[in-house]
Amino acid sequence: MKLNKDQIDQLKKLISYKGYPEIDVQYEILDHVACKVEDLMSENPKLSVPDAFQKVHASFGIFGFSTLEESYKKMIEKRLWAYYWKELKQLLTSYRIIFPLGLLFIFFQSSALLEDSKAWILMMI
Repeated sequence: MKLNKDQIDQLKKLISYKGYPEIDVQYEILDHVACKVEDLMSENPKLSVPDAFQKVHASFGIFGFSTLEESYKKMIEKRLWAYYWKELKQLLTSYRIIFPLGLLFIFFQSSALLEDSKAWILMMI
């Protein structure tokens, strides 16, 4: 049995009512719940969507959908940290950072080689 659009909208409202305002979390929960609701309604065609939802919610245990929410948020956080480290590595290995630092290193090394603390200023002029 497939759920129609009205039934899916009804499930979305029930999930939102349970206290999950984030859209991406709602869709992740909806994916799991819709499959189980379809199974329950195919076994018992007289079962209404809210009743099937209540049975599915009860099957998730005392914490309800919070375990799904937690695992989904951890997955997003892990993905974002991976993006962060990738971009940071890309930035630090960029010529926009390496080239100026290299020039500064050469200027300061020249002052050490010429034994004059102000020699690097002359190289900049």
